[in-house]
Amino acid sequence: MTPLLPAPLTAPFALLRAPAARHGPAYRLHLETGVPQRASRRRLAELPEVLTLARGDVRAASLHALADLRITCVDGTAWLTREGDPRDYVLAAGDQQMVRRGDALVLLGMPSATVLVSSSSSQELP
Repeated sequence: MTPLLPAPLTAPFALLRAPAARHGPAYRLHLETGVPQRASRRRLAELPEVLTLARGDVRAASLHALADLRITCVDGTAWLTREGDPRDYVLAAGDQQMVRRGDALVLLGMPSATVLVSSSSSQELP
């Protein structure tokens, strides 16, 4: 006689859990302000994250991607440069740039910008 539940009872619940990588580090961030600051790690579970880059506040952000990410300019104009890429990118409101794992880049407000950092699979704006 075959059992009614061939799989262990916990199997359906295992499918509901987010993969371990979902909570792993997404990127390392350093914000350029008037006060010295240490780089901090952000986790995928904490995304999306909004960064405001403006003269007199946080002027620039250095970002090292530890996962694939999407950078979206929500407001203003942002200048983006990627290490090893001879091109620079100017993002206006609505423009996006994909960032691959291992990429190192700098974002700068021209003169100010609001950018959204999200996972590469995320489609939503806040």
